[in-house]
Amino acid sequence: MEPSNIRHIEGSRYVTRVEVNGNILQERPDALRWERDRDEVNARYGYAIHHLRRAGAKTVLDVASGLGDGTRLLAQAGFAVSGVEISAEGIAVARARYPWLKFDEADILSYEHEPVDGIVASEIFEHVQDGRAFLRQMNRMLKPGGVLIITTPNLKYSTGTNIFHLHEYTVADLRALLPGVPIRSFTITLVRPARILRKILGNDRYWRVCLRLSRVFPFHQLPNYAQYVCMCVKKTDFERAVGVA
Repeated sequence: MEPSNIRHIEGSRYVTRVEVNGNILQERPDALRWERDRDEVNARYGYAIHHLRRAGAKTVLDVASGLGDGTRLLAQAGFAVSGVEISAEGIAVARARYPWLKFDEADILSYEHEPVDGIVASEIFEHVQDGRAFLRQMNRMLKPGGVLIITTPNLKYSTGTNIFHLHEYTVADLRALLPGVPIRSFTITLVRPARILRKILGNDRYWRVCLRLSRVFPFHQLPNYAQYVCMCVKKTDFERAVGVA
């Protein structure tokens, strides 16, 4: 939970800043800047928070926590959360911005952590070459009855053009890897072309509308519109995945 000496400061086009004991923590140039980025993070972690609450999770690990924005959202939702990130620069930013939260610098595939009720792996699955090895590690860190929340780009939308992504997945790939696990999705490009809607609503409002609609419509059935694929993997689901149990 946040300490009582925190005051949130909303900007018109920037992410939330915070004031600690009268000192405003300055955003780094690589911090989330645009409302579109903030809405994407809110949407992905909103999905995670919904399923963590349904599972009754108390302790949560935020894998690949980056600059700590998602970890903060999990803490505000009432979870006892810590983050782990491989980037030393990312860890430095997260610790400076959210000094009341715990962040570890480590490679998740060799990370040692006591078992938790829930793990959030938002936009990390595509950065590991061996998806099964990643899932085995997640399984080891989950308590019985725990859940893993995955959000990852949809290959049919992204076309695999991000050079930092080692392995992207289609919906069919994920269903084969984790059979029986329900799949959802988020979109930020609802209509193509969308020039008229963007002109009427403005870019930021247009993206927010798309993200909110994603929560009630199964965009994974329209692969060209489903940028982010989302899965809630229960501990028992790993037993059905070959080589993960």
